Amino acid sequence: MNGNVVFPNVWGEGQLFVFSALDGNSFQTNDFAGMLSKDRLGVRFYTSVIRELTFKDAFCQNLVFKAVTGDYICAKTQRGNIKVIFQDTHLIIGEFSTGNEPFVLTEGECKREKYGNVEIQDTLDGAFTALGVDGNKFAFAYGFTVDKVKELVNKGLKEEISVAEEKKTAFYEKHSRPQLKNYSLLYSKFLSVMKTQLYSPEKPFNCVWSTPDRLPHKDLWLWDSVFHAIGWRHIDTKVAESLILAVLSTQQKNGMIPHQTGTTFQSDISQPPVIAWGSWLVYQKTGNINFLKTVYEKNLQFLKWVYSAKKIENEDLFIWNTHDDKSCRCGESGADNSPRFDDFVTLLAIDLSCYVANEMRYMSKIGKILGEETAWFDGCFKRIKEAVNRKLWDENTQFYYDFDITNNRIQRVASVASFLPLFSGLCDGVKAERLVEHLKNPNEFCTAFPVPSISASDKRYAKDMWRGPVWINLNYMIILGLRENGFTELADALEIKTIDVINEWYLKTGTVFEFYDSENKTPPYELDRKGPVTKDYDIRKKYQSIRDYGWSCTLTLDMLENL
Repeated sequence: MNGNVVFPNVWGEGQLFVFSALDGNSFQTNDFAGMLSKDRLGVRFYTSVIRELTFKDAFCQNLVFKAVTGDYICAKTQRGNIKVIFQDTHLIIGEFSTGNEPFVLTEGECKREKYGNVEIQDTLDGAFTALGVDGNKFAFAYGFTVDKVKELVNKGLKEEISVAEEKKTAFYEKHSRPQLKNYSLLYSKFLSVMKTQLYSPEKPFNCVWSTPDRLPHKDLWLWDSVFHAIGWRHIDTKVAESLILAVLSTQQKNGMIPHQTGTTFQSDISQPPVIAWGSWLVYQKTGNINFLKTVYEKNLQFLKWVYSAKKIENEDLFIWNTHDDKSCRCGESGADNSPRFDDFVTLLAIDLSCYVANEMRYMSKIGKILGEETAWFDGCFKRIKEAVNRKLWDENTQFYYDFDITNNRIQRVASVASFLPLFSGLCDGVKAERLVEHLKNPNEFCTAFPVPSISASDKRYAKDMWRGPVWINLNYMIILGLRENGFTELADALEIKTIDVINEWYLKTGTVFEFYDSENKTPPYELDRKGPVTKDYDIRKKYQSIRDYGWSCTLTLDMLENL
């Protein structure tokens, strides 16, 4: 290893261990994805039954980790080194020291057979794993026939560990940022997670695409992918473009883009429109006019669909689809269980109206670059701005809210969504100042770790997902909005605080989480997620604040680039 390269090196349960599309074929349809174990050096692979590759007498408290990445682990033991490398789609290779021999644990009934130096594990579910050992080298393979896993193991045992190791470390040699000093380890952690997000082209996607976290989510999500592209533009602009093009490839004939698409599934709802904005940020790095043309044509059709499906009559304001499901009344908004939707009424949504307005102003920017007529975008933005400030602004509390159409009144649920007029260019100077007053109020949004997803003064303020915890994507947009409106000092403070909290919990747990405690007291893994967490971390039983979460990494990496 190059001594000047920074590798993430903090072990933590639930970190992803997968094969990335950056290195070869990595498909959702036959994924072999793992998570790191808790107390021992081991990887749990989530197939129909859990299989764990682990090592004798390799307990984490006794190890010194040189690297803990999404596809490469290097640990120093009292006896020597253990190296684990995700070499190919279904193949892990590595080396160990005498006394730290690898072995395989399986869930439920398992038949084991030896073929020379190769043991086959048959879990009676139609799939097999095999572990082969040759001297101090090992190979571990997954497949659907005994012959296939034996073939993969024998191939793996012939691989040169030093060569495989160099290929994995090259990514960090190229992209790590030692100059960031206190944050260089965190930056490298982000690089690691970003690699794990990537799948290879696979129907219906004709290019590299991303998923929020590989486990438990495996499909493509609309706004997640755009947030991923924003971070990837600093690392690989081709990947950044590809992630957005993959979203556009899911578009239906009527222009709608689903919020979730997989290889066998497509949802019937959409998600916050952020494509033009994200594409503009990528374009600023690439100057790629052809990419911009594709985005313009497809996103225009998407926004026309939004206008036909989401806009109310005689008003340029927009509504989300909602469902009679207490744990997820509004998955389309991304804020699944926000108190905004508790009463299950039809709302003119402050956040959706802001997202659409922001898309209109960025489509206007793109249109001008391409020589297109922009009057529709400019007119829509102007009308949305007028409607938001007339209909969704409450003079009594000096704050933006949703409007309850069902009962014809402002719905005074103060949420993080109410700061999006800063981000979308809809605030005038006075209203922006009033929003900042709310943001600075310790009884509302100036919590130990701002910005909570609802006001701390709300009686429903809690530690469950969108009912109090902090979400990095909203912090990111608020930071941009504060800067745009001239509140640079406050934006810088919120940016540093966000980075510091994520760094604090990475150093403690080895992971980057989906959301964080707004009081920064409860560990992220103990926060509720649509109900109480379970004691043991098992994604098959209960999702907790997702670990190694995509946009928490990509957007904070973008913040670090600002430093």
